[in-house]
Amino acid sequence: MTNQPGQRENRQEENDTSRIREFLRMNPPSFTGSSTTKDLENFIEELQKVFEIMHIVDAERVELPAYQLKNVVRTWFDPWKKGRAEGAPPASWVCFDQDQHPVPR
Repeated sequence: MTNQPGQRENRQEENDTSRIREFLRMNPPSFTGSSTTKDLENFIEELQKVFEIMHIVDAERVELPAYQLKNVVRTWFDPWKKGRAEGAPPASWVCFDQDQHPVPR
């Protein structure tokens, strides 16, 4: 029996959905893009704990927390994600801009 491309895609979608559910069950913090550095630091510290417990790999460290971005930071993130080049390496949270928003690279 051979694996058809559609079967592999369905299995990957099921794995992705399961991983997202598992991440959300960990009750990760949300981030709204507030101007306080403390909110951002708390967001990142709490996400780091979830990453460690779930053994989240670098490729998932932007995709999963993106579900927790709200309000202003979400309006920034969506166009940024759409503007990434196809085949670009996985993004990771590596620095912050002047407005204290996480900047995936």
